[in-house]
Amino acid sequence: MVKITNESNYIRLIKNYKKMNYIAHLNHWNALVEQNHFARPTHISLYYSLFQLWNKQHFADTIFITRYDLMKLSKIGSKTTYSKCIAELHNWGWLHYSPSHSIYTKSQVRMTRWTTKKSISTSPKNNTTSEPLVELPQPSSYNHNHSKNNSSSKYREPL
Repeated sequence: MVKITNESNYIRLIKNYKKMNYIAHLNHWNALVEQNHFARPTHISLYYSLFQLWNKQHFADTIFITRYDLMKLSKIGSKTTYSKCIAELHNWGWLHYSPSHSIYTKSQVRMTRWTTKKSISTSPKNNTTSEPLVELPQPSSYNHNHSKNNSSSKYREPL
């Protein structure tokens, strides 16, 4: 939980929370997962667990984690798999991971912010967007096979 020590920290916390558009952020991240052929279910589980912790901490710039808690939350049973996955998430630029190398201090994670809420102001310096930075596929581009006459289709339409 984030400790609020004074009013200025509270205001900064609220500003971080308000400028974060988590739906656009997750849409962009899902597009990255689709494009990354190396991403596996453990990467996805670990990232969503980190995102959940980040959300609980009101999208703070830095979150503090322990390996044990994160492995438990993401359902990863091997320390080797956890270490490999978090290092790969770091190398792919999805987060910045600073391990503590001590059992007495927590590791630090800075999640990459891909999107922010659209600014109300129309000035060029405040021109932020809530659109994903990667073009998402349109529904018409999906390859669905819904032909009733195709007997080789594994799934059939309901009668």
